[in-house]
Amino acid sequence: MAETSLHFRLDPTRAEPLYAQIQMQIKYLLASGGLRTDDELPSVRAMAETYLINPNTVVRAYAELEREGLVYKKRGTGTFVSQAAADMAAAEKQRIVARRLQEAIHEGRALGLTDTQLRQVFSSQLHEPDSGGD
Repeated sequence: MAETSLHFRLDPTRAEPLYAQIQMQIKYLLASGGLRTDDELPSVRAMAETYLINPNTVVRAYAELEREGLVYKKRGTGTFVSQAAADMAAAEKQRIVARRLQEAIHEGRALGLTDTQLRQVFSSQLHEPDSGGD
């Protein structure tokens, strides 16, 4: 199977290490369907060259994903998405949304909104015609 072309946004100024940024973006692609079982991830060398980062950063990201059971390695071939990754996609979707909601709650509280006001905002957004809800 051909190597999947992926595009990452890596920001070395963020507090989150680059390897963790790679991990989270791969998890997002898994959850969103951008990566599927047996898709090949870019090689360590290709990732390092494309994003001008140390190859060890990519190795660490891939190792963490492998430890979580989300990818597997075929010696001499590459790193691929595991079946377990497809199985975890639904749970990861919820974790992604929960993280973003937590960020929005934190921002709302920083702006002085009460929990009641935050619930009203959330409820109104759920009922917007273009929000994707029913």
